[in-house]
Parts: sequence; C-alpha cells; structure tokens
Amino acid sequence: MVHLPTTNGGADWDFGGGAPDPYVVISTDGVWRATSSYVSDSFDATIPDGSADVSLITGSTMTIQIFDSDAVSDDLAFTCTGSFTLDMLRGRWIVCSDAGGGNAYVFIWPL
Repeated sequence: MVHLPTTNGGADWDFGGGAPDPYVVISTDGVWRATSSYVSDSFDATIPDGSADVSLITGSTMTIQIFDSDAVSDDLAFTCTGSFTLDMLRGRWIVCSDAGGGNAYVFIWPL
C-alpha cells in the first residue's frame, strides 16, 4: 500500500493538478526484483500486482522506490532503503516513510 502527499514537493503531480499514478520498484541487495503496474489518479493506492518472490535474510538490504507514472517522464516520489533485522522479518510489516509525507507499507509473506 502506498500513500503520497497532495503535492510533489509543492508542485502538482500531474498536469492540471491531477493526482499521481503511483507504481513501485523493489530491489534487494542492489538487484532489481520487481516493478508493479501503476494505479491511476490515487494518493492512497493498493498496488494490485505488487508482489514479488524475493529471498530475504537478516542483513539483506531492500530498496523501495515509489514513482508517479507520467506521459513524458516519470517522477520519483520517494525512495526508502533499509536492512532487515530478524525482528523485522518476523514482524512481517515494513513501513517506509518519507520526510515529505509519503509512506509505503510492505507485507512479507513467509515461504
């Protein structure tokens, strides 16, 4: 699930003031793993195909990038990078927040 603030650092997300079209890119340990499709015109989006099979171990680093899909070039909304502790993996929810008010909530399914 993704939440984006109403503006992109004070600017409109889309031409004419429209809401962003968010999608997610996930990497682990510097390797691209998945890119979701985008959700049209949404500040709060549940990414429908936002799952990826990724092996995570204690100490793995995951990068979550949230973009706004646009006709000409996509805007990077925010990036979160973090390493996993055993407690984080057992807790199954990773919350990543941006100073500008964006949030991404990632659920980890055990294999």
